[in-house]
Amino acid sequence: MDAGAAVLTALCGAESFSAAMATRPWARSPHFFVHYVPVENHQTVLTSPAHTALSTKLSTELPTDSSLESLGVQKLGMVVPKRHARRAVTRVLLRRQIRAAMAQHRRELLPGIWVVRLRAPVDRQAFVSASSESLRIAVKAEVATLLGDVLRRCRSTRHAAQAPAQPAFQQPSTVLSAP
Repeated sequence: MDAGAAVLTALCGAESFSAAMATRPWARSPHFFVHYVPVENHQTVLTSPAHTALSTKLSTELPTDSSLESLGVQKLGMVVPKRHARRAVTRVLLRRQIRAAMAQHRRELLPGIWVVRLRAPVDRQAFVSASSESLRIAVKAEVATLLGDVLRRCRSTRHAAQAPAQPAFQQPSTVLSAP
């Protein structure tokens, strides 16, 4: 792997998940949300008063993830609740599809914390088999569409960060006086 390659690692710890899900979703689809916390913001989110008020830990005990500080590192977390995907086989299939899609496009993602959350139930009547080929194809298509929205937003964020700042409007230096 070359030095500029992005590294996609698993997100661990309830604090990191809740910090990411406290942010507004970056992208939405009928079944999924994608939440993102940039590298520079991950510590401020974890130590915010609202977050630490719910925790029994001291602020000095909150995790410090120095691995995120290096460029190109993304943490991936997936939330696939049992209430939305009742069968374990279905939950595993969803996680595998999400992980494969994110790994395929990891070099295009911004560094930081990424959480993909299942927000709507999987229709058991439409997909009779828990790990059917039709379910795999449907999930793959929806995750690809969702990730397309995420990548479009990543590109626009990178473009905005690289664009030179526009000079502010300047008042004319000469003052006109009335005759």
